Amino acid sequence: MRGKMFTQRNKILIINKNDTAMKSLLQNIKRTSSLFLVTLLIISCSESYLDRETYGDKDAIRQDQFDNLDNRLDGTMRGIYAKMYEYGGSHETFGKRSIDMYGDICAGDMALTAYNFGQFYSDESLQTNTDRAGYIWNLMYSMLHNTNDLIRSIRSNTVLMNRLAVATIDSVDTYSSEDIKVIHYLAQAYAMRAYAHQTLLTWFCPPTQDILHHPVYNYTWDNYPTFPIHTEENIDESVGYVSLRAAYNIIESDLKNSIRIFTLIDGKVARSSKITVDINVCRALLAWSYLNKADSKADPSSADYKDSYTEALKYAEQVINSGAYSIIPQNRVLHNGFNDINNDSWMWGQDVTSESTTNLATFFGQVDIHTYSYAWAGDTKAIDRQLYSEIPSWDIRRLWFRADTPDDVFALCPDGKYFSQKNEYSTKSEDVDREWLSDNVWLRIEAVYLMAAEAACRLGNNALAVQYLTAITDLRVNSSGLAAAADYATWKSALSADALLDAIKLNWRVELWGEGYAWQTFRRLSTFVVRGSNHAFRPGETIDKSSNPGSAIADDYFCLVIPPDEIQYNPNL
Repeated sequence: MRGKMFTQRNKILIINKNDTAMKSLLQNIKRTSSLFLVTLLIISCSESYLDRETYGDKDAIRQDQFDNLDNRLDGTMRGIYAKMYEYGGSHETFGKRSIDMYGDICAGDMALTAYNFGQFYSDESLQTNTDRAGYIWNLMYSMLHNTNDLIRSIRSNTVLMNRLAVATIDSVDTYSSEDIKVIHYLAQAYAMRAYAHQTLLTWFCPPTQDILHHPVYNYTWDNYPTFPIHTEENIDESVGYVSLRAAYNIIESDLKNSIRIFTLIDGKVARSSKITVDINVCRALLAWSYLNKADSKADPSSADYKDSYTEALKYAEQVINSGAYSIIPQNRVLHNGFNDINNDSWMWGQDVTSESTTNLATFFGQVDIHTYSYAWAGDTKAIDRQLYSEIPSWDIRRLWFRADTPDDVFALCPDGKYFSQKNEYSTKSEDVDREWLSDNVWLRIEAVYLMAAEAACRLGNNALAVQYLTAITDLRVNSSGLAAAADYATWKSALSADALLDAIKLNWRVELWGEGYAWQTFRRLSTFVVRGSNHAFRPGETIDKSSNPGSAIADDYFCLVIPPDEIQYNPNL
């Protein structure tokens, strides 16, 4: 069947070469591919980064020595962040935002509604679990290698590390500015190592409740094999699987270490841009880790259930209570475009420039119908029709998506949520954005509110869950008439028990549509999904992740298979 699909895809491509828009796009693909950003300079880390003799005494280090050190650490850290948007060799591989799309399409919330160039075919046809495995695996392990190299280099300075181990906020006041910068890089590296391991858990392991309650295999925290974990101590070795418990332990340890360092140096190092992690990004990543770690099928009084949800709520509330970010207000919901790093709700993201853009191979190129690329020229991505029908009538977010008009090739496309900085309205050839400079969002404060709402709901604190959920939905009521306000009041009054968790799930899917949460929302909160009728492949089908309970979980659609080369060449797997 798969072979027939690919044959059919080739036929469609040939037929549509006669279309003017598609012919132009194909020519531009050839012309621009060679101009993609291949890499930022990643200077390899080594023990030569640090002069062990100088770091106990701030007067002993020469300025030229520190400048050289700072430049190397900064260059390496920039290279690690560059992995988040690195062009991977095809127009479907452009770092985090392409990975976000794989999950959103496979989970069904983002529908590939027209199919002319073959972009994201694997995900729409539910082949993500094999076809995307190599890219995600290699990208994350490349990031891990670089972060471990940097951590090893910094930790080789035993004098500084011994001081840091017992440091307090007061004692850090005595640190030199050079030492402060070095441990700031260490905090960032710990966070990015945790992010890479967290990504591998999300994609290559089933959700916790499916592991620990498998109908056939007697998996536990200590016998479920996840994937090889490399640290600064075994960076160049072949290592085997680690247990589920060990995987979560290193993620939690790294993020807590990072948070501790950020706390110690608070106010001493300015955040250079939103592409770098800070203490609130670390707290959000830790809250997300605990939320996904929790065993939702366990006894609510058990540690497997209660402890993880409690920690998720704690760290999410620390972000919210910091007051550093604000939810997008109602009057900006339809005029945001999710295209500007300066948005007050954005916690983490990429300021796309002419040097860092990957042109046609960008999120906006693949999703935005106002940008010259695939979505505009024929590979349209839209909200799943079934999901769209579940958005309440009072909800202004319905207007994020183009009206579902028959014969409109852009029906239900996100022209109200995503539009380029250059062009908000037109889809005419002469108007579409050809600069591809719209920024990439990686984390918003709204996601943290939903983490808090879900954790509170799971802990039985419905009033608190409603508080965090409605902090968002209060700002999502269509102000066009009194009927919307009345309908919203009725909806809000019904938020209790099971209805509350369902409302939280819907808001994960709607508020964060296109931002990479659909995959894990489905795995964590659903058993099956019914695909809308506007999908190019398998429309109307029920996709049930538990439909084959006798098989290993890794065989289903929603858990990637470790690449065969890794199995073949790693003797410990």
